[in-house]
Amino acid sequence: MSQINGYHYCQAAHTAIAKMEHFIGNQILQIRSSFSDWDLKLDALSKLTKTITESTGTQVENALNIFFNQGYSKGIVVDLLLIVANKVVGN
Repeated sequence: MSQINGYHYCQAAHTAIAKMEHFIGNQILQIRSSFSDWDLKLDALSKLTKTITESTGTQVENALNIFFNQGYSKGIVVDLLLIVANKVVGN
């Protein structure tokens, strides 16, 4: 979300945290580009976050279907929406 909205401070902070969590350079770049070729569940989360952010939540049906097919619950969607809203307001 920080990549999509150009929140450079958050991009830098999240990249540093990703490195501390042992993500490697290519993985971090993929996540920042809203996909993951090594983890389908993370890929679904990244794509739904991008879709919500870019469409302001209006065109999410396909991304939601993929998200749920990867095992996520409706409760996680609520959590994701709260995080997106928090980042929009905070930035």
